[in-house]
Amino acid sequence: MNNKKVWSARAVLIAGVFLLVGTLSAQQIPPAANPPHSPGSPAATGAPAAAPIPQTAAQAQAAARKLKAADSTGDFFIISSIDTKQQQIVLKKPTEVTQLVQVNAQTQYLDENGQPLKLQNLRAGDTVFVVMLQKGAAMPIAQRIRRGPMTVDVLHQRYFSGS
Repeated sequence: MNNKKVWSARAVLIAGVFLLVGTLSAQQIPPAANPPHSPGSPAATGAPAAAPIPQTAAQAQAAARKLKAADSTGDFFIISSIDTKQQQIVLKKPTEVTQLVQVNAQTQYLDENGQPLKLQNLRAGDTVFVVMLQKGAAMPIAQRIRRGPMTVDVLHQRYFSGS
């Protein structure tokens, strides 16, 4: 009976290995850095492509300066959910604390470059800086929502400056 348990455990282990290998091989492999454009691809059809990755040190430094100069006023959040009918957004701080905010016709939406957006352009998982107007005990109203990442410089300035 002891032998049966050993063979049973081995069979389960082997099945698990095959399942893991099958799962890993089924995952998508990322495309090559500069794949040839096939018919119907965004580049071939004229559709906008993703933002280019800086190729030189000068381009990388310019991109870093642009991120540093980005407006990081307001509180940093991750969008948890958006209710366009109720005009409400559930925001989550990096500490997992959530906050429900109201948006209205005066709320300004901006992208990473300061260009205007619409509420419909925002998605759950987007990182945003939000400037809010607090009216007593009522739900805060978002005056401005700017989509953008938390850069290392802003992170250090806000949380590690010692002040």
